[in-house]
Amino acid sequence: FGTWQPTVWEGGTITVLSETNAMCDAWAVNGPGTVIVGTAIDSVSGPLPVRAAAMWVRDQSGWQEQILGYLPGTFGNAVGNVVGKDLTDNATVVVGINSYDNWNHAGFVWTPVLGMVKADDFFADHGVTFPAGFAIHAVTGVSRDGRTFVGYGAEAVWGAPVQSFIVTIPAVAGVPGARNLSGLVLGPNTPNPFNPSTTIRLAVREPGAVRLEVFDLRGRLVKVVHDGHLAQGDHALTWDGRDDSGRNVASGTYFARARSRGGYSETRQMTLVK
Repeated sequence: FGTWQPTVWEGGTITVLSETNAMCDAWAVNGPGTVIVGTAIDSVSGPLPVRAAAMWVRDQSGWQEQILGYLPGTFGNAVGNVVGKDLTDNATVVVGINSYDNWNHAGFVWTPVLGMVKADDFFADHGVTFPAGFAIHAVTGVSRDGRTFVGYGAEAVWGAPVQSFIVTIPAVAGVPGARNLSGLVLGPNTPNPFNPSTTIRLAVREPGAVRLEVFDLRGRLVKVVHDGHLAQGDHALTWDGRDDSGRNVASGTYFARARSRGGYSETRQMTLVK
């Protein structure tokens, strides 16, 4: 029955996001219409090609593909399949399903800082508990602010019924607008998009240690912009578009993350266009 290719329809024009002979598709778009998630072939990360979760980001030159990855233990292209099902408006949280093979599945949550993690672990880290033996098979939706999640799962018993769930967590690291417990506020960078440098603004209400980092879409640390004490007040820190080795980074989407001494963090999306 042929192949599926992820596509987007804009103003009467259909654009193929990823040319492939495998079964790949686009599933969801964020509110502003600038980021799409779905599935694309990752032929680089592992020994076999895998249908991995993917993100397409709209910039001035078109849609740019970024592979989000897959959970460890996922088989190759014949059976492994990882689908990004939904995302927040600022694209800092993506949820979906990771199929290890035809029978075993796990829900996942992706953020630019954590990368892709099992949903069971993500929710446990945020204080959410499920009945003993319950395993999350898929996370199918996330609210625009990244606090409420829906999905389904089942107990690890043969024949156990599938059950849906909806959970709300107090705050998600990396989602602007989450409850700030630390007195640290990460403002938007200017300019954005930028080339070659941008200014990142921080409001510090309580003096202390602050770390400002830049990550790429795969969750890899690119640059530590600041790591040390900041006095109370407003601060403007500059990222020059280089990594920690002094090399110019490629065009694309990056994330600035500010962390306080108490462990609270906020993240902002940035776009470098050359």
